[in-house]
Parts: sequence; structure tokens; C-alpha cells
Amino acid sequence: MKRPDYILPSRVRYSRMLSPLEKLVYAEIAIYALPNLAVSILPFCKLTDKHLSQLVRCKPKDISEALSSLVKAGFIDIAYAKETGERGIFITSKALK
Repeated sequence: MKRPDYILPSRVRYSRMLSPLEKLVYAEIAIYALPNLAVSILPFCKLTDKHLSQLVRCKPKDISEALSSLVKAGFIDIAYAKETGERGIFITSKALK
């Protein structure tokens, strides 16, 4: 399946709570998460801070801060698998409305 070039819902795009970097990070998460709709109610991905920082060309610390802002705004949730400690980033229904 070819990944789309760009995904940014209007609620995220026009949010005054988010910086341009945070919106870009959201778009990268969405691109990787939406193909998982077939196996989950909410789209999710397992991107690491390092991988995201390489995609958007910034520091992993900046990614961590962007993810925190996206959680605070209610556009994503983050959960960790008990067995592996692997992180899942979920796009919330608030972002998709």
C-alpha cells in the first residue's frame, strides 16, 4: 500500500495550540498510522522519537516535546505495551472529527 503524501485534518491544521513542527509531527504519525485502521479502532503507529526526528529533521528532544503538546491538545494518545515496553501512538477521535 502506497502511503499518502500528506494527512492533516483541519482541526489539527488550524489549531492555535500547535506549532508548525507539532503539526508536521502529527502528519508523519498519521501517514504511518492510518494503514493500521484495518486492525484497530483508532489508527496507531510505533514510530520512535529517533525515527520521527530523522523524518522531520529535528532533535529527538523536539519530538518528545511535540508529542507532549499533541497529547495535551487531545490529538494523540500514547500507550506502552507491558510485555515489551514498545510505544504505540494513537490518533484520537478528536483529531479525526
